[in-house]
Amino acid sequence: MHPIKFLISICLFTCLTSTAVFAQYFPEKVAKKPMALYRQGLEKANDGNFKEGIQLLENAVKLDAKFMDAYLSIAGMYGELKNYKASIENYEKAKLIDRTYFNDYNLPFAINLAGLGEFEKAIVAIDDFINIPGLNERSKLAAEYRKKSFRFAIDYAKSKPLGDYKFEPKNLGDNVNSQYSEYFPTLAIDGRELVFTRRVGNTNEDFYSAVKKDTSWATAAPLPGSINSPSNEGAQNISQDGQWLIFTGCNFPEGLGSCDLYISYLTNNGWSAPENLGNRINTESWETAPSLSPDKRELYFTSNRPGGFGGSDIYISRMLPTGVWSAPQNAGPEINTAGDESCPFIHADNQTLYFT
Repeated sequence: MHPIKFLISICLFTCLTSTAVFAQYFPEKVAKKPMALYRQGLEKANDGNFKEGIQLLENAVKLDAKFMDAYLSIAGMYGELKNYKASIENYEKAKLIDRTYFNDYNLPFAINLAGLGEFEKAIVAIDDFINIPGLNERSKLAAEYRKKSFRFAIDYAKSKPLGDYKFEPKNLGDNVNSQYSEYFPTLAIDGRELVFTRRVGNTNEDFYSAVKKDTSWATAAPLPGSINSPSNEGAQNISQDGQWLIFTGCNFPEGLGSCDLYISYLTNNGWSAPENLGNRINTESWETAPSLSPDKRELYFTSNRPGGFGGSDIYISRMLPTGVWSAPQNAGPEINTAGDESCPFIHADNQTLYFT
């Protein structure tokens, strides 16, 4: 797993030559008091306290309505909270101040527009980003990949109109969610137990689970047994029978690379101590995001090992009759591209593969 990287980190004194017709932003001219609030807000955000960070930055823009970096950081924090509407509003406020200074932020702006389903507007923002003079190749590839995804969404909606369908996810509430980050949820086939990663203290990733009672979830607790450790465990996938948990472990003493795939088994005493899946699966590179087929015979995962089509590719390993995993095969050019493919998920029908 890559460390989480927030889009809100902003260089306070970036030197840009602006050709904007209507306005020009000079960060070095921001007064001391709003700047102090800005720095405090970023500190809160870097600790994962986005709501407190937003409040401090909103106080900063009350003192200086043209404090563009503050609006950009507020937008980034709202994006992390998946409040796309508020994120977009603050990006638009920043853009009105200085369109040239804003150019570098068209990528996160586009991502949040897409989060709200505004794919046409997202493509306009992506094109503005791609057209930045001297844009490095990696940024250009990332933008082109996003643009391709947005175009797919537009074309799919035209070919298969959804009528009155609305995508309206609901927060699972404080029995599952906490002041820390929760992510990578996975369910067994009966849908009664939710296993997810929690970033405890914003530093250590551990596994938690919540059991569904009637229509609500019981309070989440750490997975029982020996699976959690002082190291980072995350990006897990529970087998559909609820008996295996394959996950990504980073910086484990016995690891072959920075992040390897591990397996734990459900026992009468909880989850067993993790076992490294070995050098058939793991390499000196980065392996993450495992997904087991319903019959537990195929393992899909992401790796950035040499020999792929792009930065990270999706690979498949199959359980051999001897009970060991085969050498992984690249999923091929039908799935992998020159960009980054990640987070595979094989559906219960064992025919449909989702990935990012």
